[in-house]
Amino acid sequence: MSVLSRIYVKILFKKFKKLEKINFFYRNLGSKKSFSVFIRDRSVNKNFKFSKYSFSPHNPLTGPPNAIKWICENYHAVFDYLDVNPPKSLLEIGCGFGLSTWIMNDSTKKKAVGLDKNKEAIYNAKTLFPEVNFICDDFKSFFKKNPKAFFDVIVASNGPVRIRKKYSKFDKNGLEIDTTKKDKILNEKILSHCNTFIQVGYRAKTFKQFISWEHKASSKHLSFSTSLVNGKNRGISLKYFKYYLTYDYLNKLLHSFANRYYPPF
Repeated sequence: MSVLSRIYVKILFKKFKKLEKINFFYRNLGSKKSFSVFIRDRSVNKNFKFSKYSFSPHNPLTGPPNAIKWICENYHAVFDYLDVNPPKSLLEIGCGFGLSTWIMNDSTKKKAVGLDKNKEAIYNAKTLFPEVNFICDDFKSFFKKNPKAFFDVIVASNGPVRIRKKYSKFDKNGLEIDTTKKDKILNEKILSHCNTFIQVGYRAKTFKQFISWEHKASSKHLSFSTSLVNGKNRGISLKYFKYYLTYDYLNKLLHSFANRYYPPF
């Protein structure tokens, strides 16, 4: 890690009280090397299979330093919130290779569950992080099998669960398709299984959405990419503008320019 990177991490990432793995594996001096050694030791003599999905940026097996950075940057606002507001239990929908769930597990007194339908990802997650409960299933199927399942917090990052002010999709010609009723029923069902829902990752697809924030939920906006929905909190977090100073925002801003998307706002 360069000197500038160390300074950046020390300033932007506070010292966590609950999520101590971030301190040890990302924030402190030599942390990325420590994480690489940790993953190496846990993967020795294990039988892993690799596919195209294996080379996702959040897979600690194919690049431990990049994976821990990707997770800490993308989940930055989530981690800040959970460290101050530790949940009694937590479910992550679309946990991927389990690194984010493993980190958040410390805030829940070891009561976090990671859910993903990708068999390879869940196998790797269970192998690398056996102290966390990982389940291979689709979220709809999971709740159908467990109708009384309830979590203090549900987290979903860049996954199938999205809660917005207006529920719309777009056809192959770019025309808007109103799916309000169907999506509203689905999202109300998700909210019936938790006290608080935190979603990470969303992008405006029209100028109207960009200006009115229709692509975001009626919620507490923790950052430009993270919202907290619980039916109580509204508005913008006091830390909201902090995340505009992060690598995560810079990367997403450059990506939006390169692909002619509306910039994160």
